[in-house]
Amino acid sequence: MSASAPLYWPTRIFFYPIGNTAAVCLTQDLPPGRPADVLLLGCGDVRNVLYTVYADLPSPAGPRQLDFTCCDYQPAILARNILLYVLVVENEPTDSIWNIYYHFLFDKTSSAILVRYCEALLACSNTAEEWHQSKYGSWLKVLDTNTLAEVREYWRSYVKFQHIDSSKEVLFRKQFKELGVDNNDKYSTNWGASRSAAPLALQAVPAVSDLFSQFWKTGTTFQNADELRSATLMNPSFVYSVDGEKFAPHYGTFPLQSFHLAAAFAPNPSLSAPVGSTERVVHTARDEFRTWCARFRGVLSAQGNPSVVIRFYAGDALAFCSGLSYVSTTGDHLAPFYACQWRSRPVTLDQLTATDCPTSFDVIDTSNLTDHLGLVNILLAGEPLLKKQPSRSSIMYTETLLPLGENAATSFVDRICGDPQVMAVLLGIVPRPLLTGYQANSYGHELLHNSISKGKQYHERVSWVRSTDGDGLVEEPIFTRIASNVDEVAGLLFDLYDKILDFEHVDLADLSRVLSGRGTQRTEADLEVQENILYNRRTFASLLKHVQRRIAYPDSDWEKAVDLFIIKIQRDASRIVGMNFIQDLCLQLHMQGVYSTNMLKPDWADFPGVTPPPREIFRHWDLIPPVVYLTLTVPHRALRPFRGRTLMTSPRLQIHIDTGEGHQNAFASIHAAPGRVDASVDPPVLSEAAGDFRDAPSLVFSCWIPAWLLTFHRSKRKNPTISAELPIEGGEVAHVELKSLDNVAVGVNLENNRISTFCGRLDFRDEEAKAALSQAAAVSAEQIGPCTMRVSVGRFQHTLSYPFPIIGDQRKLRIARKSHYVEVIVPPSGALAPRGYLINPFPVISSPSLRTWGVHTVNLDILPALHIHPGYQMDWLSVHAALQMSDRERTMRATKTGKDDALMNVKDSMHALLMLFTGLQGGTCIRAFALSEPDEVDIHTLLFVDKLRLDLAAFTVVADAAVIPLETNLFPHIEPGLQVLMRHGQGNLSKVTTGRVEAEAWRKMLPAAVERCRTWAHKPTCEYDGPSGSSAQTTIPISTALDGPCLCTCGRGVTFDSFTNLDTMPWWTHLRPFATRAALGPLFAVSYVEPVASSMQEAGKHAYAQTCDACGGSGTPKLLVCGRCKAAKYCSAACQKADWKKRHKQECKA
Repeated sequence: MSASAPLYWPTRIFFYPIGNTAAVCLTQDLPPGRPADVLLLGCGDVRNVLYTVYADLPSPAGPRQLDFTCCDYQPAILARNILLYVLVVENEPTDSIWNIYYHFLFDKTSSAILVRYCEALLACSNTAEEWHQSKYGSWLKVLDTNTLAEVREYWRSYVKFQHIDSSKEVLFRKQFKELGVDNNDKYSTNWGASRSAAPLALQAVPAVSDLFSQFWKTGTTFQNADELRSATLMNPSFVYSVDGEKFAPHYGTFPLQSFHLAAAFAPNPSLSAPVGSTERVVHTARDEFRTWCARFRGVLSAQGNPSVVIRFYAGDALAFCSGLSYVSTTGDHLAPFYACQWRSRPVTLDQLTATDCPTSFDVIDTSNLTDHLGLVNILLAGEPLLKKQPSRSSIMYTETLLPLGENAATSFVDRICGDPQVMAVLLGIVPRPLLTGYQANSYGHELLHNSISKGKQYHERVSWVRSTDGDGLVEEPIFTRIASNVDEVAGLLFDLYDKILDFEHVDLADLSRVLSGRGTQRTEADLEVQENILYNRRTFASLLKHVQRRIAYPDSDWEKAVDLFIIKIQRDASRIVGMNFIQDLCLQLHMQGVYSTNMLKPDWADFPGVTPPPREIFRHWDLIPPVVYLTLTVPHRALRPFRGRTLMTSPRLQIHIDTGEGHQNAFASIHAAPGRVDASVDPPVLSEAAGDFRDAPSLVFSCWIPAWLLTFHRSKRKNPTISAELPIEGGEVAHVELKSLDNVAVGVNLENNRISTFCGRLDFRDEEAKAALSQAAAVSAEQIGPCTMRVSVGRFQHTLSYPFPIIGDQRKLRIARKSHYVEVIVPPSGALAPRGYLINPFPVISSPSLRTWGVHTVNLDILPALHIHPGYQMDWLSVHAALQMSDRERTMRATKTGKDDALMNVKDSMHALLMLFTGLQGGTCIRAFALSEPDEVDIHTLLFVDKLRLDLAAFTVVADAAVIPLETNLFPHIEPGLQVLMRHGQGNLSKVTTGRVEAEAWRKMLPAAVERCRTWAHKPTCEYDGPSGSSAQTTIPISTALDGPCLCTCGRGVTFDSFTNLDTMPWWTHLRPFATRAALGPLFAVSYVEPVASSMQEAGKHAYAQTCDACGGSGTPKLLVCGRCKAAKYCSAACQKADWKKRHKQECKA
């Protein structure tokens, strides 16, 4: 195992059998139709796979080939998932599948189905070969024999459960009841589950809270009394996990939050259950599950090879990523590190080749592992596995639920552990909103929830992309080098080290104030970080290794920079324990091949002053390496303090070595497993103990250490074992060589740990170009893309690409006519800086196939439509649309100072469209809109909205619209339709004024709005000059001129069969042949880019101050206050009593 994450004693192991966030479409940022390899780390339940198959944007070429690789440390989750997939494809009743997968208690029929299929799965999975030759193995594949063995054990347990001892069943029911009572005491108001109903999350809180309570009382989602009475049997799939045989699913387990619940809180006259009722919420979730299963079954039942393949691996996510990288580099399926903590087996991907599993991916989804493993660890493990071809537009998703620090809305950047632009260049990927300044999915409900619910959760999903992927002019990988001196580089290294290990900064005065009850909210938040430490020195060393692989820097300069960095570490007085880990730091840098001190070089034992290695340890060693593997066997009795019921937290474990001279050397990258080490064989073997590792007779803790530490005085205890390798079979890790210098290179100049400029250098090799440069030909440079400059030398033109968006207007040229090179020096751009992606915030990339880059795709025909009627409550939409704007944009709008800000004005017009369409402004539904620019061409675009749909997975809305960008050549064709529109459209046509800057932005946005929902094929004659067109340069949009063509003509008049509302308009028949379908949605400011909704958050805090601290109620009829602190507020004495026992007793300050 890479051991980049600290080792904690698992006081409690959480079992997450059901997802705790709504499903997402994992292909929403990929070109339609192209095969996709998708890696799910911490895959959890089936929701994202099922929803991806269901919601993937259809392609004229047919279903996309989908290959999912699913990794989870809980084999029980994989066993449950395989079972569900089989039940769906075998066409078992969907209601029974729901019961088996989602209910703690179920009926006899469901139990019988579970047992029957588990027996069938066991019968065809005795070996991996047998499994892969079975009817399920062609599309459900395991990546190693261990995974198959472990999921079989769970299937076997499910079968045996029908004959389980009655006393055990009584115990399980007792555990269920106790968990339910505890949950309902703690979560009378469930804010977290209501997020699945966003953008109507606030409206969902009462109903979802009631359903959560019912679920933990009854073990089902049933609303019918007969169904409740039939659910009498315990569901064994919730009883078995890595934590053993007991009923212990996570306390937040709740089936309905895996689904999109917004439709249950929006008017729909076709449904009989009242809006927002518990019956309607359950119906919405179960109906969605039914449609997912039907689609999945249809795809898997199609003739020919299955278009969906799902692969499974049980183990640690970071180790699995390292294993995939190791296999792809070396070809060896046995990796020299452990598969997970508390187990002794290595990563052994023995079925990888046999199943033709990919080792690089178009999409990597990491669930909310960031909360548990650390963002930097996740990025370092995942980025090398992304497909590197520029045409792939690979993407990685991270997700967080736990807020960090004092301000959850802005703290995401702190998780990056460095300046975002620097980290983008070092890591190779960056959050897309940090480039574009917006996102198409909304988290406004999280801003409000966070202020109202005291910040216990903050959900945020982030798309990580290569900075250059939205620039269609960047074709080749960019050779990047560090151009700064060693002092700047050493300063940057220390800054990264300081931020990654920030948790070691403990202010003793702050600690004292918190412990005495006098701490501020900020000091308490800072100290909470100490309880969730996610990094160690291995993380930092891995980051440096990652940087070395990606960015060139002379070896001699690198060594000098690290020397200076080590000196800074030794002089750092801000860390109480920093020097205790100095040997760990040097060791990790050495293990990563980054830097080696003298004592970690092969001839370490020959250095003056080194005590000869003790013969009793090394007597059979011909050559003593500088690093050895230490294993420490700890008996059961020595771990007694960890096993008591009074242990409330999970202690962080480390190995400390006392040299006997007053020096403590701590090592944090350690591994643990139950059992003993047999040192009588060479190499030593770790014999793992069976059963619950916490009850094992002994545990083995191990780590790499410098050999020279063993030359000091040692304890006489005999339980340590020293070896030259892990007590498993191992091998050497291959090193990746940097590419040789091409004729184009980009230097990164650092200043105060930030990027000051990029220096792009173009060395001319063409003899004619060299001659032109020598003969004083004119040299110029202009920005032609977010990350590209065009350099002209006389008649010769060259494209110079940079690894990050740039501000080309601030360029500086260095011209070396005799040496035949030109340097173009430019500063970096960003979300709020000029140029960069503001050149076109809505890129449509043309090669090798057309795709949007800034906004996700949507399958419009499956999204529920909102029913617009004057009597329907739609006020929530006004708040939702207002959350598009940042505080800065709201100020500009209010002061009328933002006429040159394109995004702000587009958002303002989008807000107007939504308000006018729904009648929230004006009182009647407007379906036809004319965008006008009064200073030049007047009306430049016609928009016709048929429906407003819920973009469920993005927690927002999207207008299902037809667009006609007007152009001079089009007017003769549409003039009859325009006349009908003007004649019959009075009262149903609204003119929206756009300035010149905004009008051009609409011209750039419309191609993206069309491409994001396109289900038709571009023609060979496409004006975009796609893959089948000429070799001329593709330009999208075709033109930004307000009287010129904007869109291609391929999509005109097609895919409008569902436009039933516009079909009733007399002018639509005339204009439909010239319209193109588009998905127009709000564009949201991003809270970690700039402040958003600050005033609304303050209002939320004020609103929270007026609610009961126990149940969230408003009082009966008014609130009472705690008589001691006068701060806590309660509905009643009962609420106060319950909260005192649960929470307030520890917090109350008189």
